[in-house]
Amino acid sequence: HLEVCAAHAAAHTAAMAAFDWVAAEKHCGKLVEQYLAVYPPWHPITGLQMFTLAELKEQLGKLAEAQSCYEGAERILRLTHG
Repeated sequence: HLEVCAAHAAAHTAAMAAFDWVAAEKHCGKLVEQYLAVYPPWHPITGLQMFTLAELKEQLGKLAEAQSCYEGAERILRLTHG
């Protein structure tokens, strides 16, 4: 749903601006879920958002989860950006 996606995008942006990494990670994760449901699995916006999610997870010390997100982002971005 576009409204849900827009709400998470706004909340993610606000959390990033406030340096609230926990909230930013939560909303970024929801955005990735929404993008995976709406766009093809190789869509570059999904890869870029996964990369942002990986950085947030790394910042929070969730290194295994971050690695998984980095790998997902890399798979997509290699396809779309070479």
